[in-house]
Amino acid sequence: SGTYRCEISVEAPTFYTQSSRHNLTVVVPPLEAPEISGGKEYYSVGDLIMLNCTLRGSKPAAKLSWKLNGHPVGEGQLTNRQSIVHEKSGLETSKLGLRFRAGIQDFPGGVATVSCDGDIAGGVWSTTQTKALSGGSFASFTSSSSGLF
Repeated sequence: SGTYRCEISVEAPTFYTQSSRHNLTVVVPPLEAPEISGGKEYYSVGDLIMLNCTLRGSKPAAKLSWKLNGHPVGEGQLTNRQSIVHEKSGLETSKLGLRFRAGIQDFPGGVATVSCDGDIAGGVWSTTQTKALSGGSFASFTSSSSGLF
């Protein structure tokens, strides 16, 4: 990656030369989608949800982001943002944590979906991994409260 210059020259008699410089980014995409780890099988109202997203083996490092039910999460819910360079390969691993308290609004129908998005070089390459979180007590609360209105 870097700035490259291309030059074109015309032969005699004019010897006219034209050159141009452009930035070229070489991307090495990871072999796999992001990995979402952590969490538990079921959640209740007020539980602390802590998940990690890891994307291994890219160059440059991937920019990671989280979505909850299709909506970007707030910066205050993100933790442990890291980029690790592997000396031997020169490739990079990106990590980003997600931390929030489970609320009724997060589990429509008793299920929440979280997605970890990985983006390299401003969208030259991107991938997503999604995980469903089950809120056992949310499903019964949602059904029973829906009849109140």
